[in-house]
Amino acid sequence: FTSLRDFVSYTMTVSPTYFKLPSILASGFVIFGMWYLLPASVYAQHLIPNIGQFSDLYMKFVSDNFGLLKTIFTWAVIVHAGETLVALLLCIKHKLNLTTTLLWILNVFVHGG
Repeated sequence: FTSLRDFVSYTMTVSPTYFKLPSILASGFVIFGMWYLLPASVYAQHLIPNIGQFSDLYMKFVSDNFGLLKTIFTWAVIVHAGETLVALLLCIKHKLNLTTTLLWILNVFVHGG
């Protein structure tokens, strides 16, 4: 590409049903860490399971870094929402069907872009 305009206007041909499923292991890690452990640590600490000394150490870490963890979670949600909007625009640009678009939107919101 010789310019940004060439890059933006470039259109690939993509199947309307193109979707790539992420790894189950990666999905589990992201869902547990970002969408369970982090918000529960900040907003609902009673939902953190009691695993002996590990829980005590973790809750000490949370209390010592509460503001930072809340900021990280807030910005992570904002960034994921922005990435989801970009994914929606790309799905529209590439004329993906509704089901595939919804899969991409969910995937990008959960995993990030």
